[in-house]
Amino acid sequence: SPFTRRVNLGGNLYHDKNGLITNSAVSGSFAYLLPTGKFSRIRFGLSAGVLTQRYDQNSSNNPSDPAIGNFDNQTDVFGSFGMSYQIRNAYVGISFPNLLGSTRLPASTNSQEASREYLEQFIFSTGYRFSLNESLDLEQSIFYRYIQNSDALAEGAILLHVLDSFWSGGAYRLNSGFSLMVGWQSQNLTIGYSNELATRVVDGFG
Repeated sequence: SPFTRRVNLGGNLYHDKNGLITNSAVSGSFAYLLPTGKFSRIRFGLSAGVLTQRYDQNSSNNPSDPAIGNFDNQTDVFGSFGMSYQIRNAYVGISFPNLLGSTRLPASTNSQEASREYLEQFIFSTGYRFSLNESLDLEQSIFYRYIQNSDALAEGAILLHVLDSFWSGGAYRLNSGFSLMVGWQSQNLTIGYSNELATRVVDGFG
């Protein structure tokens, strides 16, 4: 039916080890495409999942460090919503990654325990994809993330698409560093991988 042809279902597995702290997540997503003209469309997406955060205290060189003494291993449920508008090869979008409530905050100088607080967050993105030849396309994109009471994050990325099936490229996040990406897609399946190159501060942590 026209409805099912416009529906996309997906999943995501995430694993990030930053020094002695490991974050892992699994989520599912639902998306719907709404044509608004011959060359334009709107996409809506909703996702939900589970996130775990663990600290490997046994591998620490200083397990009694008060900076991590109150670290609490945790498991949280999360959800997000986003939408984008595309006309020909240009697109713009906004998403809200913190639908299901609270963000965990570290212990402050006045409190020995971590706390939770709802923090407003949104991500704005825009980009353009143009053809180099019959086999290659180049896509440029910019992302901006706002988090209440925190520094904003800005990132730029460039991807090279080959035969509309493979892509590879890189990104740079302001005040953070570079990351590399590669992926493959068919008509009904997309698989991608990204690796953020650690800074010297991260390499020496713990």
